[in-house]
Amino acid sequence: FTGYEVSSELSSNLVENGDFDADEAGWIYTTAGNVNANWVNNAGLDGGCFQVELLNGATIGGMSTNLTEDMAVGKVYRLKYSLISQSYGTMEVIFTNQQGGLIHKLVVPYTPTRRDQEFIFAFPSNLSEPSLGFRQKAA
Repeated sequence: FTGYEVSSELSSNLVENGDFDADEAGWIYTTAGNVNANWVNNAGLDGGCFQVELLNGATIGGMSTNLTEDMAVGKVYRLKYSLISQSYGTMEVIFTNQQGGLIHKLVVPYTPTRRDQEFIFAFPSNLSEPSLGFRQKAA
């Protein structure tokens, strides 16, 4: 969708604790291998944020959460977030279904400069028990 303007929001936030204002409640993440993941107050972003740090040669780390309602054909959704890093690499924004099957993936570069991202999208079929994930990959 290009050249759009959001005139009103018809529902509440579908991501529980999507603003990370107090902690990482509702999010699942891995610290397996050489990955450090925790909630951080500010760190160059608004309010709080979730920080995933790849350590000692780790190449991937991430987090995910279940959305608060099913996604339906014919509805349009907006995803907004900000990211900042101490290095360069890519982050995958992933939507999956209840069986873990990949529905949609966006690949976004990250840099030491803050980026505010916004995506408008629709799904080709109904999506029950969807989840949203972010997966960081080292450069």
